[in-house]
Amino acid sequence: MATELNEIQGDLFKCDPTDALAHCVSQDLVMGKGIAKEFKERFDGVSNLKAQKKQVGDRKSTRLNSSHITNS
Repeated sequence: MATELNEIQGDLFKCDPTDALAHCVSQDLVMGKGIAKEFKERFDGVSNLKAQKKQVGDRKSTRLNSSHITNS
């Protein structure tokens, strides 16, 4: 299966709600700066992610409203 990547200029948070969003975070999930902080403020799913008790390198995932958020 081929992978397709499209680069689009614009506001990440104004994408279609059915699109999946992904970003990297530290294991402690502080998310205090940059794009991680923006995700935390907009979606506030940190308690759900912490409850997954994942290790470094594991993928953490949650669904908020109709958006799917993945934190690696």
